[in-house]
Amino acid sequence: DGFSLTTAAVKMKFGDVATAKAGYTQLYIPGIIGVNWSYQPGTYLGGQVDVNTSGFSLATAYATEYKAPWYQNTAKFSLQGPYSVRNSEFDIDYIWGLSAGYAFENGLALTAAFGQSENFMDSYFAKIAYKFDVLGGLSTSYQFYGTRDKVSNGGVNDIYDGTAWLQALTFGYKVADVLDLRLEGTWVKAD
Repeated sequence: DGFSLTTAAVKMKFGDVATAKAGYTQLYIPGIIGVNWSYQPGTYLGGQVDVNTSGFSLATAYATEYKAPWYQNTAKFSLQGPYSVRNSEFDIDYIWGLSAGYAFENGLALTAAFGQSENFMDSYFAKIAYKFDVLGGLSTSYQFYGTRDKVSNGGVNDIYDGTAWLQALTFGYKVADVLDLRLEGTWVKAD
């Protein structure tokens, strides 16, 4: 019951190239930092800077607290589970991430990202996507997402054994600008 603040942030724009935001907001670093979505998004206490120019993108984000949309208040990150009684000795003071990408004119797009949470885990992410037209109205795309993590101090909170990846192949067909048909297949390895 009650009121929950989703977004209260200062947003700035620097020409057509860069944006920044800080406060209670939604942060996104591909494969590294994201939000829970329901009818409302999750909320971070933090900030993000994005630079986009001529196909190149660069983003960095930093946060000290988070709340899923079904909670009223943000909370510190913790080595304990989300429903545990909080013990400050397990607090994680911050998380941050950095991503860079380039979209080529031929339909190829590359993204790489790194993220870190204080004294807990380093995360690595890569994405390769290639979209092209096959025949009139028929297009296809291939996507590869790979992620790897490294736990600090030999901890037990390792998410994946080795590199986890997802590959996707999609087909789309447009019928006279009134109907889009899509077929998508994925193959996942995430031990």
